Amino acid sequence: MDYFRLEFNEKQQAFHHDNYTHEPETNGWITIKDRCLHDFAYQFEAFLYAKKLERVTESDVLNALTEFDTFEENLLKINRHIAKINK
Repeated sequence: MDYFRLEFNEKQQAFHHDNYTHEPETNGWITIKDRCLHDFAYQFEAFLYAKKLERVTESDVLNALTEFDTFEENLLKINRHIAKINK
């Protein structure tokens, strides 16, 4: 498994999957999760965008991360998970 650092830039309204080749916390990027898998990142981004915020702030992202962690914990408690569906 290849891990990466998930970062967010409020000005650019974008996420970045950094493979540890860039200096963290620079040029407006904040670290959301330091050791991350692509599946987590895509699921988290979908969770955040489901909120349909007009403009996403750093605070929105960090709050959503806490909510998403709780959501994942609750799924585990009932023995459920999010799976990719191949079409």
